[in-house]
Amino acid sequence: MTRIRVELSYSTYGQVFVNLPESMEVDDIDELYVKWADGGITFTDGTTMTFDAECDDWEHDFKRPDSIDYYEDNDEY
Repeated sequence: MTRIRVELSYSTYGQVFVNLPESMEVDDIDELYVKWADGGITFTDGTTMTFDAECDDWEHDFKRPDSIDYYEDNDEY
């Protein structure tokens, strides 16, 4: 019997709100990153700030995956 491995990828959507420091505007952002729920902003003047990127209200749509891949799986089962 042949077995395949099916890999499914889905997108989620969430948003958080971040208050920039008093002297900064959107145009002052040089780089923005998020890893897990820790966010960071580097401004064009070299200063940085961190922010909480935890989102409790993620939007999920599992009706159809964004991508589907399948591979032959020869591992014993």
